[in-house]
Amino acid sequence: MIVIYGIFVPVTVFEWLALDGSFPLTAVVIGFALPVMRRNHLHTIREKESN
Repeated sequence: MIVIYGIFVPVTVFEWLALDGSFPLTAVVIGFALPVMRRNHLHTIREKESN
């Protein structure tokens, strides 16, 4: 996740602003999806540990 947030998303946003001008839909989707996936995964782990 750090690689995606630290490298991919900033590079994609930079390309959007500086180079081609096409909207960085992939970066936006990943930026929203990864935290949700992480939260669900941690919730599942905590649920299994409590049982």
